[in-house]
Amino acid sequence: MIPGLDDVLLAAAGVAWFVTVCLLAYLDLRVYALRQSGDLPPTAPDIVGLGYGFSGRWRGIDIPALYSRAYRMLDGHTRRIVPVVRVTLPLGPVLLLASFLT
Repeated sequence: MIPGLDDVLLAAAGVAWFVTVCLLAYLDLRVYALRQSGDLPPTAPDIVGLGYGFSGRWRGIDIPALYSRAYRMLDGHTRRIVPVVRVTLPLGPVLLLASFLT
């Protein structure tokens, strides 16, 4: 075992989650701005949406919408960012699990 590897993996998981949350917030704000300017139809999917459950309101990520081709093809900017989010989204839990297993 390499000493300090778990700390490095834990830090990498934190960075991956931070990047993912920032990119998801950016994509959500971009879709909102495109919808407000009229460049996007109102039926375009939202990535981050409100959900309701027993514990009240919460915000969640719509994973099927993120992986849909229709969302990826909204515009060129979104087409470049969505693959990065698709990689960093599962990378955080994998790195966290790896840090606990080392």
